[in-house]
Amino acid sequence: MIHTHESWFFRDAGSDKQYDLTIEQTDGQFIASGRWGRRGQLGKPQVWYTGPNLADAEKALDKERAKRRKKGYTLDASGVPFASTGEHDGPHSGIMPMLLTPIALADAQRYIESASHWLQQKFDGDRRLVEITADDVRGINRRGLVVDLPVDLAREFSSLPGVHHVIDGELVQGRYHAYDLLRFNGDDLTNIPYRERYARLCELIEGRVLATLISVARTETTREGKRAFFKLLQDRCLEGAVFKDAGSGITLGARSEHALKCKFWESATCVVSGVNEQRSIRLSVLDEQLHFTPIGNCTIPVNHPVPKEGAFVEIRYLYAYRGGSLYQPQYLGERTDVLVTDCQIGQLKYKAEETAA
Repeated sequence: MIHTHESWFFRDAGSDKQYDLTIEQTDGQFIASGRWGRRGQLGKPQVWYTGPNLADAEKALDKERAKRRKKGYTLDASGVPFASTGEHDGPHSGIMPMLLTPIALADAQRYIESASHWLQQKFDGDRRLVEITADDVRGINRRGLVVDLPVDLAREFSSLPGVHHVIDGELVQGRYHAYDLLRFNGDDLTNIPYRERYARLCELIEGRVLATLISVARTETTREGKRAFFKLLQDRCLEGAVFKDAGSGITLGARSEHALKCKFWESATCVVSGVNEQRSIRLSVLDEQLHFTPIGNCTIPVNHPVPKEGAFVEIRYLYAYRGGSLYQPQYLGERTDVLVTDCQIGQLKYKAEETAA
């Protein structure tokens, strides 16, 4: 059984490398190993640990992760070098983002017409807080863990004026869409209204010559603007919309009734239980007894590497069939910020039961 699997990538003008790290459990033993080589042409595995202790196997992989970071490897399949956060890699930052509360599509109209709620796009990327100090720029994921940022993006953040900021946003294919500001020039903004935080966010980012990879998320505040933008998001088949109460503060590390998400598509975090031929994978989730149960297959687009067995992946779909598979699954990418406990069957949204004639 694959317990942990992750692929690291490095690309420059002369090479395109891949380095796979794995922990496999076999007959009560944990085996920590790695394979590397040109992308898609990996050599034989090298084993660093074999024994009954999962913690020791994780320590062995942590050492190799640190080596990959120092050499410029990244978990992003683009292979673009990431800025290493050095001795800060991996620990908890002490900062947790506010989580969005889901609402049904049928309830969206209420917030479109609400004078107190603003509308933004729900981005299809990786949630990232960014903390900028005089000495460092570090990324923070949705679990509050310190993670690396692309080198060019970290450089742009370091060019912003001021002494200490914490920005909330989404990282999408190397670009950063900022939509909230938790700290500004050292001042804690979590208790002030969103309209004031947003104004300071615009003041900080907009109009900066060097900030070509950083932008402030489009925000509509009027009923007319929200109606048109909501329709545009739907017409373009984007992931969804976010409604925020302009007068509310931030509830760090928890879901808030003042920040809502309305998804046009459903998505699920799944485990790759097998790799098929012709760029296709088999998907599984944990059932109520914490056993893996299959939920169908998904084709991998040509612009994504095929994930390995045991990887965590995000799948977009319209709905799920009870006891069956996902309808119209679309592969979004690997997830490195989740745990196996996030891959549970309870996250699935099922097709409404047909009524008897």
